[in-house]
Amino acid sequence: MTHTEHVPFSEHWAVLDKNARHVETLLLLIRERRSWYE
Repeated sequence: MTHTEHVPFSEHWAVLDKNARHVETLLLLIRERRSWYE
């Protein structure tokens, strides 16, 4: 991770935010699947 200092901080946060939302949707899908199997 040597290129971090060249990337604006706001861009880092935007990417993190997108990843967080993606993880949230994945967790919701997994939760729904678990409820199906129970």
